[in-house]
Amino acid sequence: MVTPSLLSISVFYWSLHRPYLMPPVVVFVLGVIQDIISGAPFGLSSFIMLIIYVIAVSQRQVFVGKAFIQMWWGFMLVAIGMSILTWVVMCFYSLSFIPFIPVMVQSGLTILFFPLLSWIFALVQSGLMKHT
Repeated sequence: MVTPSLLSISVFYWSLHRPYLMPPVVVFVLGVIQDIISGAPFGLSSFIMLIIYVIAVSQRQVFVGKAFIQMWWGFMLVAIGMSILTWVVMCFYSLSFIPFIPVMVQSGLTILFFPLLSWIFALVQSGLMKHT
């Protein structure tokens, strides 16, 4: 079953907006939990999520405070890139070609879910700001 990667959205969003809430150790542990739940090779999700984290943190100045569409575009590029990387690693891991269409469908669903989760995270973030 193909589902959106809610973890990649979370890592990207919080790494951009509140990196202190999403340190690399937390990203790594969340990736391990994702691998355990999904049955993926151990460490694959951690590796992918840490790449997303590094990209998001290194590009904060490009995205934070800009139009939402710019952040969404950036996430789209990251999501597609990470989907392709995951597909390549899984093909090598299984020593066979894995169907590519489900990977791209997951990437598309993840990109489509990004605005909804970003809106929810923005509400959470504004609630955090009120309490600090």
